Amino acid sequence: LTADSVVVVCHDPTLNRTTDRKGRICDLTLEQFKQARALDRETGKATDETLPTLAEALDLIKGRAGVLLEIKKYRKGRYDGIEKKVLELIEERGMHDDVIKTILAAEPKRVVYVSCNPATQARDLSLLDVKYALKKVQPVDMFPHTHHVENVVLLEKR
Repeated sequence: LTADSVVVVCHDPTLNRTTDRKGRICDLTLEQFKQARALDRETGKATDETLPTLAEALDLIKGRAGVLLEIKKYRKGRYDGIEKKVLELIEERGMHDDVIKTILAAEPKRVVYVSCNPATQARDLSLLDVKYALKKVQPVDMFPHTHHVENVVLLEKR
């Protein structure tokens, strides 16, 4: 996440190794992040390519390829809320089915699914039921004095 809470795509938590700029991404605004230019792997010189936001990358990929995202958290609290933002971007683009297909194709041994929406979680669990057995369910009241309850589900490959 940038300092202004935009989800971006970069392998590292800083721009230092892969671009012509320096700094931690979480300390930069999107405008500052977009000023960085990717480095050519062979020459080490800056190219004309900028690093994408996740929204830009999803728009480019949609309908062309599967997507498997890794969300990295380098320090506790630095990227609070990133999971929700990523899911919103996926849902906004109608790529929900792609996520389910990718999970089914990747066949991880376990899936931990956290959701505050029981309707969508139930829908997804029924789709994942083909290969995964529900092992545990634990509601978590992360926001006392509100009606919001997160539901954590552990699925294991059959």
